[in-house]
Amino acid sequence: MKLGRQHLACKARVAAGAFLAGIVLVGCGGSGTSGTLSDAQFISQANAACKAGASATTALAVPTDVASTAKYIANAVPIIQKYERQLAALVAPSAKQKEYKRMLSLMQEEIAQLSIAGKAAAARDVQKVQSIYSSAANLNKQFKSSATTLGLTECGASSG
Repeated sequence: MKLGRQHLACKARVAAGAFLAGIVLVGCGGSGTSGTLSDAQFISQANAACKAGASATTALAVPTDVASTAKYIANAVPIIQKYERQLAALVAPSAKQKEYKRMLSLMQEEIAQLSIAGKAAAARDVQKVQSIYSSAANLNKQFKSSATTLGLTECGASSG
């Protein structure tokens, strides 16, 4: 059933691509700092890093099948983790710290989901990749809402 396998590979590619497009925007960060940033500094640094993180991840080769989806995710995770660490190093203004912690938590959950999706793709389990994507899409929606609330337009931008 070649058509069936091609269809599954296409679904995996679409699911992984959409999943990663959301994660790319999650992969934001900024310069490390030892003190609380002003609101303008916080927004500027986080937005600049989100844009850089998106550029780095979108430069990866787009997967064409389940095997290349696994490779794509394996290459994307370290990039996203780098920007997550940079973002975590920023100290949000006190009025934004609660929402910021929520956003970081959502980001960490999405990274964990991406790692699981990578393992599922490596095992050629298209259904599991799709299931994980469905779960991660909800996390990503919450992340974008949180980023928008914080004024992080690059991090909260719609993907795809």
